[in-house]
Amino acid sequence: MSNVFEWFKSRKEALLKEEFIRYACTIVEVVENFQELARKWIKEEYRKEYIELLRAKERDADTQRRRILTMLAESTMDSATKVYLARIARQADLIADWCLEASRIIDILSEKTLLDQTANILGQIIKILLEEARMTREAIKNMFEDPNGTMELCDKVERLEEEIDALYQELRRTYMLSKNENSPSVTVLFFEMFDAVENIADRCEDTCDAIREFVVSYM
Repeated sequence: MSNVFEWFKSRKEALLKEEFIRYACTIVEVVENFQELARKWIKEEYRKEYIELLRAKERDADTQRRRILTMLAESTMDSATKVYLARIARQADLIADWCLEASRIIDILSEKTLLDQTANILGQIIKILLEEARMTREAIKNMFEDPNGTMELCDKVERLEEEIDALYQELRRTYMLSKNENSPSVTVLFFEMFDAVENIADRCEDTCDAIREFVVSYM
């Protein structure tokens, strides 16, 4: 195994590791906020402050990402390692970005409702999304010290993303076959929201793909 993992045990570099872990935890909090926002909307209990809370948490994630990039720029590690870690940080940031995008569309649709079957499938997707995000967080926590365990976590994230892909197809089909009375413009917004939710899952997988690249390169 490369000594890059030993490198993260030094005091200065340990701070970078800790910042990455805090960042991963903040990303999960964004997903948790999105899950709560979406659940309240499905139950017709949506309130404007839900999106404001999510926006604030997403800004926190942006601040942490910038701090990580600054720490990488100032570190003494080789440039290839910096690129791998910067890519992981950017892919994780896109998880939060897509949560914000999906929540913005829900805010526009706040007075619209989904029929029960469609709402049930969306609820299943959002539940798995949070599990996937938490598994991604664990992969980030482990990538500095347990390469084999990290690879297993990334594999689990990939399987969860495949579950969401299947439900996403079912969601679109069910919506189209439902007897909804939405206008074409509202239907377009619903499908944009479905796509944004699916993109959250894809970005978790992309983050884990970047983690795999980092781990494999130094095993």
